[in-house]
Amino acid sequence: MISITFIIVSTIGMTINTIPEVQGEDGSDNEHLGMIETVCITWFTVEYILRFIGESRDQVVASSLRSLPYFAQAPRKSAPSSRAL
Repeated sequence: MISITFIIVSTIGMTINTIPEVQGEDGSDNEHLGMIETVCITWFTVEYILRFIGESRDQVVASSLRSLPYFAQAPRKSAPSSRAL
């Protein structure tokens, strides 16, 4: 149930962040929505790692679908951040 909530919050945040009035002055991501997205991605990553650790080696190898959440997050994680750290 928690994961579904994070998915819904992440989707709504990314959708709202496409509205020009909500974006930053230079068209960058809104600070608050960017933070929400970062928290959601962190949750997805932690959940994926815990699931991977919790499964036996045979179950992980047998199910190639286990790698889909990682590949879904990879482009976002490898993209340069629009915010300066």
